[in-house]
Amino acid sequence: MEKIIAKLGELKLQAREMYGRDFAFHVRMNGRLTSTAGRAYLESGKLEFSTSLYAANEAEFLEDTVVHEFAHLVAYQVYGDLGHGAGWKMVMAKFGAIATRCHSYAVPKKATSKSYTFKCACMEHQFTPQRMAWVRKGKVYKCRHCGEILKEFK
Repeated sequence: MEKIIAKLGELKLQAREMYGRDFAFHVRMNGRLTSTAGRAYLESGKLEFSTSLYAANEAEFLEDTVVHEFAHLVAYQVYGDLGHGAGWKMVMAKFGAIATRCHSYAVPKKATSKSYTFKCACMEHQFTPQRMAWVRKGKVYKCRHCGEILKEFK
């Protein structure tokens, strides 16, 4: 986290020189972020970063993700930009960073959940645990091809 704070300090100084104002922020590491590298909460000035993606991609994370999220705060406060618009792209360019929306870090695959097999006259269908829960509550599904009501195959 110290390296993230240091990088943000550098960016804050650059932003102050570019825009003649100070940009306040709060930083938090979030272990629950597993596929999202970071988030910027624009109104509160909070920056949140993925613990696991930072640990696995430290150098790129500092140069890409930290800059990306801080640029959101600057773009919001200077241009009113709420996302990846022209203001954000301009801030990224001034920081000397490439303005890309998404990271390319390797993300661990989520554990596959159990699936349930249902049949009709023409094929088998795989149901997720959520869909199975709806079936147990009485929801009925029909095949889009043959129109038959799907029945669980045990």
